[in-house]
Amino acid sequence: MVLCVLGLCSALSAHVHSIAAIADYDVSDRVGGLGCETLVIHGDSDSVVPHSNGVKIAEAVPKSKFVTLPGVGHVFWDMDGGAACKHILQFLGVGTAQQLQSRL
Repeated sequence: MVLCVLGLCSALSAHVHSIAAIADYDVSDRVGGLGCETLVIHGDSDSVVPHSNGVKIAEAVPKSKFVTLPGVGHVFWDMDGGAACKHILQFLGVGTAQQLQSRL
């Protein structure tokens, strides 16, 4: 009731519907067709998407590299941005953040 008075009923309803749509969205039959190298990063403390799902995605993508960030949840780039950047830069083959910065 309070949310409706504040005009947030529509926003809340939209959010609930978005979460339901995401939960039902399955691309597992298509990821095997990815032809490019793919980096899959997943925190082992993710309470939104189970770590095992990240493993399954990496196993289904032919040219994938899987990285687990220990103690990190769903928003891995915010929870351990340093580790995420390190793995992304390494995957892209540009070296460390310092090496990249020196080239700019």
